[in-house]
Amino acid sequence: MKYLLQDIRFGLRLLSKNRTMTAITILAMALGIGASSSMFSLVNNIFLRPLPFKEPDRLAKLTETNPRLMIDQSEVTGPDFLEWRAQSRLFEHLAAVQLIGFSLQGINEPEQLSGAKVSPDFFKVLGVQPILGRGFLPEEEQLAASRVLVLSEQLWKRRFDSDPNVIGRAVTVSGESFTVVGVMPSEPLYPPGAEIWSPLLLDEEVTANRDHHYLHVYGRLRAGVEMTQAQAEMSTIAARLEQQYPVTNGGVGVNIFPLRDEVVGSSSFDVLVLFSAALAVLLISCASLGNLLLARAATREKEMTIRAALGGTRTRLVRQLLTESLLLAAIGGSLGLLLAFFGTDLFKTVLPWHVSTVIKVSVDRQVLAFTALVSVVTGVIFGLVPAMRASSLDLSGSLKEVRGVSASGFGLLRRNGRSLLVVSELALALVLLIAAGLLLKSFLTLREVEPGFEAKNVLSMGIYLPFSKYPEANQITNFFEQALRNIQAQPGVESAAVISTLPLGGVNHTTRFKVEGREEATGQGYEASLHRISVDYFKTMGIPVKAGRAFTESDIKSFPAVVISEETARRFWPGQDPVGKRVKPVLVGMPELPWITIIGVVGDVRHWGLDAPLQPEAYALFEHSSRPLMSVVVRTRTEPMGLLPAVSGRIHELDKDLPVQRPKTMERLLSDSVAQPRQYTVLIGTFAAVGLLLAALGIYGVMSYLVTQRTHEIGIRMALGARRGNVIKLVMGQGAMLAAAGVGIGLVGAFVLSRFMRNLLYGVDNLDPATFVVIPAVLAGVMMAACYLPARRATKIDPMTALRQD
Repeated sequence: MKYLLQDIRFGLRLLSKNRTMTAITILAMALGIGASSSMFSLVNNIFLRPLPFKEPDRLAKLTETNPRLMIDQSEVTGPDFLEWRAQSRLFEHLAAVQLIGFSLQGINEPEQLSGAKVSPDFFKVLGVQPILGRGFLPEEEQLAASRVLVLSEQLWKRRFDSDPNVIGRAVTVSGESFTVVGVMPSEPLYPPGAEIWSPLLLDEEVTANRDHHYLHVYGRLRAGVEMTQAQAEMSTIAARLEQQYPVTNGGVGVNIFPLRDEVVGSSSFDVLVLFSAALAVLLISCASLGNLLLARAATREKEMTIRAALGGTRTRLVRQLLTESLLLAAIGGSLGLLLAFFGTDLFKTVLPWHVSTVIKVSVDRQVLAFTALVSVVTGVIFGLVPAMRASSLDLSGSLKEVRGVSASGFGLLRRNGRSLLVVSELALALVLLIAAGLLLKSFLTLREVEPGFEAKNVLSMGIYLPFSKYPEANQITNFFEQALRNIQAQPGVESAAVISTLPLGGVNHTTRFKVEGREEATGQGYEASLHRISVDYFKTMGIPVKAGRAFTESDIKSFPAVVISEETARRFWPGQDPVGKRVKPVLVGMPELPWITIIGVVGDVRHWGLDAPLQPEAYALFEHSSRPLMSVVVRTRTEPMGLLPAVSGRIHELDKDLPVQRPKTMERLLSDSVAQPRQYTVLIGTFAAVGLLLAALGIYGVMSYLVTQRTHEIGIRMALGARRGNVIKLVMGQGAMLAAAGVGIGLVGAFVLSRFMRNLLYGVDNLDPATFVVIPAVLAGVMMAACYLPARRATKIDPMTALRQD
C-alpha cells in the first residue's frame, strides 16, 4: 500500500508537469467513454432490461392480417375480439383498446386529454393494480353500466389535487357525466400517454359491424405458454371464423408478437446504429490514447534507463507506469461519466415519443459499472503496452544510443504496431464522417421538400365536439360554420378554415372510389385519402389550384362536388384532364352513394410526412359529411401564436367547455415533422466530429513520437545541409502514408456501411459521389495539418544539440 501511494503521488506530479499532453489524453478518454456510456444506457434499457410490467415476457400484441389484400397488420373488429376472447384457452387475459380523446370539463379550464376505451381485463393484462378504488367490471362493457371512469395518477394529482375522496365523485367528460371508480399508477401503463379510461362498449348493437377494424388487442399468456403455441391456437380460431363468416373474414388471419416488438419497433435499428457509432468513437479514443501514451513513454526512455540503472526492477517500473495510466483512466472515466449524464438526455431525443415514455432511460448502476469497466480496461490495456516497452531497455546502450529509425521510418511503426492504431482510427473516423455526410445531405434534401402549403403565419388547433352535446350532423356543421365566422371577424385574421386531417400528421384514412366507366375493369376501385374541408381551406393554406376551380359558397347547397390533388389525377387519369369526370365513394356498410363531379385539381400536399411518397388525395366540403373532430387553420397578418387567446376566445363564445387541442403554428408543425431525422443527423455528426478530433490527436501523437525518436537523425541531416523543406517533407511523408492507408480502408468500410443506411436516407444515393470524394479529402487535409505541427517542430532542432546526444 505504501508503494502504491508513492506511485500515485509521483504519477500525479508527473501528470501536472506536462499539462498539455495530460489534458489531451484525458479529453480523448472522456469523449470516448462518455459517448459509449451514454449509448449503453439506451441499449441497456431498450434491449437488456425487461419492460416495466409484471412478467412482461407473457405480454403480446394481436393484430389481424389479410394476405389477399396485402395487409400485414390491421386493427381488430369488435366481433372478432369477442370470438377470440371466448374461444382462446392459452391467454390468461385478453383486452381490447380503442384510443380516443376526452375533454375534461367543469374543473377549472376545459382540457383535452388522451385516453382510451378499454375492455374490463385491460388492467389485468398489464398486471397493474389501482392505487385507489378499482378497475372495470365485466358488466360495465354494456351500455347501461358504462358511466364510470378510471383516472391516471398524474391526472388525479394535477386536476384533482390528489383528493383521496375522488372515488365516487361525478365528473363531466366530453359533455357526459361519469363516476370515478379508480385511480391507476401513471407508470407502467400502455399505450403511453393515456390519462383517463372508460369502458369499451361491446354490446350487440356496437359489435354488429364486422367490417369495422378499430381495436388494438393485447393479451397475457398463461404461465408456461410460448408465443408459437398461442399463434397456432389463434390461427385455428381465425380459420374457424373464416368458414363461419366468409364475406367479412375471408383471408383474415391473426398475427401474435411480443409487446416489446411493438414498443421498441424500428427504433431498435436506430439505437444499434448510434451505439455502433459510439463504439467507433470509443475505439478511436482508445487508439488515440495508446498512441499518446506511447509518445509520452518515448520522451521518458532516458528516465526509465536511469531508474533501471539505479536498481529499479522491471516490475517496479511497469507498476509505476501502469499506475499513471490508471490515473488517467480514472480521471477520464469520471469526466466521461459526467458527459454521459448530459449525453443520455440528448440521445433519448432520437427515440420515438412512445418508446421514451414507456422505457425510462437513465444513468443507473449498470451504466456506472459499464463506465468503470471501460475505464479500467482502457487504462490497463493501453497503459500496459507502453509500460512494457518503456521498461524493456538495454542499459548498456540506451544511455548513449542514437534512437534512429530506418530511412523510411515506417519499419519501426510496423514493428511496434503504432501504424495499425493510427490507420484504424483514421479508417473509423472516415466511416463516421461519411455516414454523417450522407445523413446531413439527406436531411438538407428533406428540408427542401415542398410541403404543398405556405406555412408562414398559419395557426392550427383541434376541436372535438362531444356526441352527447352535438348528436346531430347539422349541429356539428352549424358550430364550425359559426366558429369560422367569429374567427374571421377577429382583427388580425386574414382567413380561416377547417379540415378533417391536418397535413403532416402522418395518419390518414383512405376511402375507396369507383371511377365512372371503369367499375368493371378495376373491380376493387381506387383508393385516396378523403379530407373534409371548408370553402376557404385552399386560400388559407396557400394551396394552388392547378386546374378547374376551388370550392365556392354555392357548392355548399348544390350537388356534392370534389377537388382532387395532382397525384390523384396522375394515377386515376394519366395524361387526361380529370375536371368534369365523376367518382363514387364506396363506404363499407353504407348505402350506395351518388356519383360526384370533379370540379378542380390542386397542388399536392404532404399529408403523410415530408419523407413519405405522395399519395392520392381528395377534398370534399365538410357541410356534406360533418365530422366531430376537425382542425381549425387560421392565416394571420401578425405572429400567429399572439392571436391564440383571441381565437380560442371566439370558440369559447360558442361553447365554454370545449378545450382547444394542440395549438401550434404550421411552421412549428413543419419543423417538428423532421425533428427526429434532424436530431439523428446531429448525433451522428457529433460522433463524427469527435472521431475526427481524436484521429487528429492520434496522428499528431504518432508523428510527435517519430520526431522524438529521430531527433539524432534529423540533426545529422540538417548538419549535412538538409533544408527545412526537406525535413518537413520527410516527416509529413510518413504521415501521408498513414493517412492514405487509413482513407483507403475507411472507404471500404464506408461502402459496406452505406448499404445498411438506405432506409435512413431521403433523396440521396447511399454511394453519393460528392460525399465519397469531399469527405476523404477533408479528412486527409486535417491529418496533414496534424502532421505539420510535429514536422515544423522538427525543423527547429539544433543540429549540435542533437549530435551531443551521442
